Amino acid sequence: MSTSDWERLTAAAEAVLKPRRISKWIEVGGVAAAILTDRDNIHTDVCIDSACSRGMCAERSAAARMLTCGENRIVKIVCLNRNGFLPPCGACREFLMELDPGNSGMKILLPGNRIAELQELLPEWWGKNCKMAAVRNGFSVRAALPKDAPALAELHMRAWEDAYRNILPEEAIRKVNAGRMCQWPELLRDPSQHHFVAQCEDEIAGFIGIRPWHDSGEYGAGEIGGLYVAAKYWNRGIGSALLAQGIRELLSRNMRPIRLWVLENNLRARRFYENNRFRYDGTRKEVVIGTRQIELCYRFEEAY
Repeated sequence: MSTSDWERLTAAAEAVLKPRRISKWIEVGGVAAAILTDRDNIHTDVCIDSACSRGMCAERSAAARMLTCGENRIVKIVCLNRNGFLPPCGACREFLMELDPGNSGMKILLPGNRIAELQELLPEWWGKNCKMAAVRNGFSVRAALPKDAPALAELHMRAWEDAYRNILPEEAIRKVNAGRMCQWPELLRDPSQHHFVAQCEDEIAGFIGIRPWHDSGEYGAGEIGGLYVAAKYWNRGIGSALLAQGIRELLSRNMRPIRLWVLENNLRARRFYENNRFRYDGTRKEVVIGTRQIELCYRFEEAY
């Protein structure tokens, strides 16, 4: 991120900083916040101060806008009033940390133009080693980052070995896996593709990739390009959470219908997709992965 990010965030926050009383009991706009996400989007909002003390801090209001847009990973945040920059309050620090474990490294502009990470403002945070459901079933889903490339390559290789051991020839699996380390940095740089990972404490447990549908040239359709979970994390709901994230992302981009390809002999995967509202649409194609294989096209049955 460039240093101009702080200028962008400050300008965005100042644009909505408009203190005013809207009723006898409520004042708004005395503090403004601007959040920069890992997708380079900026979300802003203001505080709401009420007589009943049930108002909302600007940081949480901006975070709510971010969540509505399907994002939860924060890179930088600015909070300010007419006197200058402010640190997030204690409740907001806790809230922002719980949104995503990766938010511990988010940068905060403090009074005096000092920059600190959220984890510095929450030393020895209680949730770091907590085994309770601070995140869903012990994992969280977030956007993949460039630094994740080596871990994703390793996971992809292991997942292919576990998923296709009795389906594809061993030599074919080794040959495809040989290129993973070079493949993943390129995938994460490709602006047409988006990847999300399931994070279990400090380990990536699975990933999903989404992209525009290429095969038929159908404009506007979306594709689940790949979904893999490490075998030791199977049957914990991680695959379903990743799939739901991918579907939400495609629908938010109005990419319909949503399709994917699955090997005909991969019965486990087919059952998984069928349990998640995907149905075989009658389209099939032949591919060569060591030996000739048949892939089936599954289409997501969107409820209206």
